[in-house]
Parts: sequence; structure tokens; C-alpha cells
Amino acid sequence: MSSRVNVVKVDFLNNPAKFTDGFNVEIIFEAQEDLPGDLEWELTYVGTPSSSEKDQVLETILIGPIREGRHKFQLEAEAPKPELIPEDDVIGVTALLLTCKYNDQQFLKIGYFVSIDYTTEELRENRPEEIDFAQLERCVKEEDVRVHYNIIKWIEEEPIEEEPIEENQNQEDENMEKENQENEAVEVTSKMDVEDVVAEEPEPQSVEE
Repeated sequence: MSSRVNVVKVDFLNNPAKFTDGFNVEIIFEAQEDLPGDLEWELTYVGTPSSSEKDQVLETILIGPIREGRHKFQLEAEAPKPELIPEDDVIGVTALLLTCKYNDQQFLKIGYFVSIDYTTEELRENRPEEIDFAQLERCVKEEDVRVHYNIIKWIEEEPIEEEPIEENQNQEDENMEKENQENEAVEVTSKMDVEDVVAEEPEPQSVEE
């Protein structure tokens, strides 16, 4: 089944910024239908590519219930804690992950590359022995984004009681079910191939938290 929530646009409003500054992210998404539950949005800073144990969840926010249509909100998060990042991985390139769940099921993950370096050429060429975090700048590479949608169960479907049917009718229903599954697979594939999520769209309505 295709996603019932699609991201239209993500803007990092303070980018580039000092490493010690927080994140201010504006998110526009579209719901294909009303959703009674909450969408759980999460922003995660990858501390090191060698282990997810160093990942830092910077902020989690719940938005819901959701009405059908287009919505906009801002996610504000603190900067990552320097003491939790391995020293060898502070400067260079890392990643930032924006994810969304519904009913504890992750259906969306957006990944961004983030470059970290000193703000002046002198410091870049002659790095101090001890990292000066106040002089570091981060830059989220918004033009290089990875978007992935997962298939989840959006609603709890009630069980359907099967009624006795004739053998020829049973075969006909099996063929029809196989055809429907093939059509659904084509639809899901086309949805998961979509990576352009920054197209210009009409002004959405803000979501009340």
C-alpha cells in the first residue's frame, strides 16, 4: 500500500550555522486522508558512521490527529552534545536523519550529509590540538538528499469471515487476488522511487501542535 503521508518540502532555516547552534527545520507534508493517530517526527545526528550507538536523537515531536490535506510545522532541536561524539569524527562529513512514524511504525526516512569544519582558513589549515567547538561550522547539504518510504499498516483491518464458495468461483477469486497484488506492487515501487521532495507547492496551512 502506498504512503498516506508524503513530504513535500524540508527547509533548514538556519543553514549553515555554528556547530553549537540548534536546528530549526520547516517541514511541509501532505496527508492523503484523515489520520486519527499522531505522526512522530524525529531528528537524529549521526555521531560516527562506525556505530549507531553514537547517534543522538536531537528532538522528537508528535503531530496529530491529522486532517486530509497539506500541513506545515517547524521542528526545533538542540545541537548535538560534543562529548558524545568520538573526537576523530567531529570534523569532516557525517549525516542527519529525519524520520517519521505512525502507530510505532517507521514509514519515512530522509538522510542528509552534513559537513563540519572550522570557520576560518587559518584554523582549517592549522587545527588546534584541542577541538574548539565554538569555532566550528556545520552545513547541511540540502541539495543531496536521500528519501526512503517503507510500507506499513496504516489501519487495523477487521478480520473478514470467509463464506463457502464453489471450486470454480474459488479459482476465479484467486486469479483476481493475484492480479490485484501485482498492481499494488507496481504502485508501491513507483512511490518508493520518488526522491524529489522539494518541488514548489502552494502555501499550506500551519499545523497546530
